[in-house]
Amino acid sequence: MSINVWMQVRSTRSGDDDRVEARYVFGVGMVVVSTGSGDLYMTPDIAAELHDRLAKALNDYIATSGTDSKAVA
Repeated sequence: MSINVWMQVRSTRSGDDDRVEARYVFGVGMVVVSTGSGDLYMTPDIAAELHDRLAKALNDYIATSGTDSKAVA
């Protein structure tokens, strides 16, 4: 099992998976992304890499969809 990123699943049937929250947890030194069905734990380095990849994916979406979204900084 990786110590840099892992997922803890609470339920596969949660109706609250549209909610996404992210926070840094000092006690474990990890960034945690939570949805209704579980938590994704990752080191700050992995979180930074994920941030960059998500930004690129969103920019690709904006470039190909014709939308004028300003969602990506």
